[in-house]
Amino acid sequence: MTVAGMNTPSPNSASLLKAQALGVHTDGKALLTDINVELHAGELLGVIGPNGAGKSTLLKALAGIQSAHTGSVLLQGTALTDLSAGQRARALAWLEQRPQLHWPLTVRQVVALGRLPYRQRRDQASDSTAIEAALTLTGILPLQQRLFPTLSEGEKLLVNLARVLAIESRVILADEPTSALDPLHQLQIMELLQARANAGAGVAVVLHDLNLAARYCQRLLLLHQGKVIACGTPAAILTPALLARVYGIAASYDAGTRTILIKGKLHSC
Repeated sequence: MTVAGMNTPSPNSASLLKAQALGVHTDGKALLTDINVELHAGELLGVIGPNGAGKSTLLKALAGIQSAHTGSVLLQGTALTDLSAGQRARALAWLEQRPQLHWPLTVRQVVALGRLPYRQRRDQASDSTAIEAALTLTGILPLQQRLFPTLSEGEKLLVNLARVLAIESRVILADEPTSALDPLHQLQIMELLQARANAGAGVAVVLHDLNLAARYCQRLLLLHQGKVIACGTPAAILTPALLARVYGIAASYDAGTRTILIKGKLHSC
């Protein structure tokens, strides 16, 4: 498992998703304030920050699941609010934390749900090709006749990622997809998201594991208390000063190995 061949989007890469002065409030409290971020084609963007920073709220707002109180979100140049549900579903795929499904559907049937945005086309050949490719890419083709509720948590997440891949959208938003998974499944999920970005999609993923963020993401968006603290390459973001300021830890980043050494918490925390 390697990060070899990871692309870095050029300044001229197409902008697929853009938030401008985005703000989200609830019960009189600001969850996000003046967020400006852009997701490019061919990019895996990591959204990082401590608990309560607003990471999941940001992804939900970018997906249109969470209403924004200020600002706007543009999906391939069009305001998200101006797109129909079908247009959004074909252009943007959402992978939630620990997705649950209690119906007795088979793995293949769950993955086939990713083709629902295309149901008006009645193109069964394209649907079958997309489903087969998603099952194969995620390595779950041998599980296709298993009932979804009988799978392990790691297998369930792979199935739901296959459902997302079957949509063939230009944008993928994944909220903590590696949470509570063993190391092998964590690497598998990140490699699949990285491969989708390398194929030209824009992928944004919320991560708590800074080493996964450093290893796989071209850029990192660092949030703290609902605001953007910094956005840039892992080397630019994972500095001792920023890690101390936001996480309250003493840590250093090795650009050669793309790993972080955490030495401990700061005594002032």
